[in-house]
Amino acid sequence: MLNQALEILHHYPKQLEELVQQNIIHYENGNYTLNSKYYIGQIQLNKNEAKLITSNQHLKIPIEFEQLQGAYDGDIVIAKRIFHPRNRYKAKILHVLSTHVQNILVSIDDHKYVTIKDGIVLKATVDKQYKQNDVLLIDSKTLNISEYLGNIKNPNIDEKISLHLYNQFYRTEVFASTDIDGKIKKDVRVDLTHLAFCTIDPMGAKDHDDAIFFDQQNNILYVAIADVSAYVQEGSDLDIYAKRRATSVYLPNKVLPMLPVSLSNNLCSLKPDVERLAYVYELHIDTKNYGIKKSKLYEATIQSQKK
Repeated sequence: MLNQALEILHHYPKQLEELVQQNIIHYENGNYTLNSKYYIGQIQLNKNEAKLITSNQHLKIPIEFEQLQGAYDGDIVIAKRIFHPRNRYKAKILHVLSTHVQNILVSIDDHKYVTIKDGIVLKATVDKQYKQNDVLLIDSKTLNISEYLGNIKNPNIDEKISLHLYNQFYRTEVFASTDIDGKIKKDVRVDLTHLAFCTIDPMGAKDHDDAIFFDQQNNILYVAIADVSAYVQEGSDLDIYAKRRATSVYLPNKVLPMLPVSLSNNLCSLKPDVERLAYVYELHIDTKNYGIKKSKLYEATIQSQKK
């Protein structure tokens, strides 16, 4: 961590010289060492607590919010050990060496910027045009306003607040190229289009991933799952992008899908009366002992008949 700090400070020789003069950093025979009364580390913020992560990963030093001196999550700082009556390590920030620039989500409370995630009061003057409970994004380095989101009483801003709090705003970005393979070999799939599958997703769902058919005569349950892999080339930009999203996110007024709408709401949606590609589990049911006699999984083509 010291080497990382020195690498930063070499771009600011005046600040490095001041730290040497203040006896925070020792310089002798061409080598720099850190005074044992001080720490160099990275700020880690969680709800209701701040910690300094040093090169000793097992040593996470608590910092009171009022001792952060403007430092924020991800910043590399120099901190001084302070006395604590319970003999626990504690520290206060002296210098911010490197700022991890990001937009901080804040609301205005009693003419102060307070971070929504951590409840930290930022040392910045509130612009008079904003009022109580207004929600904004603040640049973590300059503390300038990046974006006004609205007032907390407006439910339309809940979506933006949620995406920022969980660092999921990338979900609103335009998808990478779809790389859809139009040459699907259906001849290698089992044709189950004659079976009366029905989808089991909620009626209001825009995409239908799952369908079932039960053969009462032979006690066979068919469970079909939409085959996304047939349309997404492994290792493609779309594949990597979808892995990052991992799942669709359902908000009160919209869905942020894992895949482009052309796939999630069309080609990979088991709509009624159109052929769709699926993986199918064929389960032979033992109705007397409530078990499964045998099962198999294979690629198939199905045609759902009902939602």
